[in-house]
Amino acid sequence: MSPILTEGNQVEKPYINGYGSNQHLAHAEANLNDELFQHLPKLQQEILLLHGPRQKYSLETEGHIPDVRSDREILVQVVAVGLNPIDWKGPYAATAAYKGFLCKVFGPSTDYRDIRKAAYQEYLITTDFNVARIPSDLSINTAAALGVAFVSAFVALGISLGFDFAAAEGERHGPDILSTIRNLPDEIPKDVQEECLNGIAEDERPQKGDWFAIWGASSNTGLTAIQLAKLIGLRVIAVADLTRHGKKLVDLGVDVQVDRNDSSRAIAIIANATDNKLRFGLDTAGKETATHLQQALEQSRGGKQAHLVGLTGLPKEKLAGIKYHNVPIKVFHSVPAIGEQAMDWLERLLVKNFLYPPGIVVAAGGLGGVNGALDDLRNGAVSGKRIVVPIEKTKQESLVSTDPIAADSSKIENFQHADKLNADLSRIKFAWVSIQYSTGSRTSPEDSSYLRSVSARSGTSTQMQDMPGPPSAMASNML
Repeated sequence: MSPILTEGNQVEKPYINGYGSNQHLAHAEANLNDELFQHLPKLQQEILLLHGPRQKYSLETEGHIPDVRSDREILVQVVAVGLNPIDWKGPYAATAAYKGFLCKVFGPSTDYRDIRKAAYQEYLITTDFNVARIPSDLSINTAAALGVAFVSAFVALGISLGFDFAAAEGERHGPDILSTIRNLPDEIPKDVQEECLNGIAEDERPQKGDWFAIWGASSNTGLTAIQLAKLIGLRVIAVADLTRHGKKLVDLGVDVQVDRNDSSRAIAIIANATDNKLRFGLDTAGKETATHLQQALEQSRGGKQAHLVGLTGLPKEKLAGIKYHNVPIKVFHSVPAIGEQAMDWLERLLVKNFLYPPGIVVAAGGLGGVNGALDDLRNGAVSGKRIVVPIEKTKQESLVSTDPIAADSSKIENFQHADKLNADLSRIKFAWVSIQYSTGSRTSPEDSSYLRSVSARSGTSTQMQDMPGPPSAMASNML
């Protein structure tokens, strides 16, 4: 690896052509003032910006294309954005899933504090350990809907509730991320160290045959959590609107279905079905339903402490005998080993069809149509599916729904818009990236290190092609 770019190294200024190789470019300020030379016009892109709370997003047409700042970052071009249930509340919109093309890649944008990584723009920055390759039989739009749901369930179950995905049998075998994170205490952000290191005791982790309840099971994260729990042999109770989502829950192998419309009856059914032995619960809806799930956990007679994860809120009044958890989602993008294990396992599950992606609803209008799609989320117009907004503006005027388990009819992707942008030299640049592979992680087709050019079609979808280049690690923007 080049001495200039070490793994995880941050630099004070963005990488440029010739950085570290052509000395007269790399150290221009030591010779002549850079302002004396001609430059190309500043690269621009369309981007959605939020100027205040409870306001709609503003579409800016002269946004800055983000810079690559380390050798683990890649620049991708957005093709489709998957909206999340809480995106309509405002600043959380940056958590929308995106994909990029490395052969076609996608991944969740969870680092909402870094605007370079926000999904509502034509080009964004991600890292090599936060993207996964898209199988050839999975559509771009469907992949854009999957990322955040998978990572939320993966971290909530694997770290907060201590699920050991390594217990999955055969080709379903996954990582034990609780053990991974506890072996890397110095890499854990301080505000989530307590949750990661002391959230659940080793002897309290779930075992095959234990009960696991999900309130709000028809949400995309709930549906993903069902599948991950079944992979390691847990018995799953799903609380949802059975009139609308009952068949889907049956198809995913739920052991007990409970209708959400009568919460008192739902709690009683859970107690009876589990013989008062429920110790693990996940709520995806809010404080009110988390309180209902708390009551179901309170009736547990197992002797060990119960554990409750709230994705969007926890009960106001806490009860003895129950441990409450907030999901440390940031470890996905802050701890490379966790991001890498998540994406590696996700790739394998998708290729082998061990994980069904969520259903999607395709909205029109490109970035300019995001506000309308967020209004649909706010008004509850879509349930049990993820709204996906392709970045290319289309003539389509209504939402188009597709079934995740039936044949995928969402392959209406068209890359003409992306290709047109890429042909405009005033709007596009490339990131040269060397991705290092190590034993036990994703393997390179040939060598352990190779360069890939990323002109990402992401939203996220992107295409990266293997390119010839020097063996040393590089990351530079090509104008």
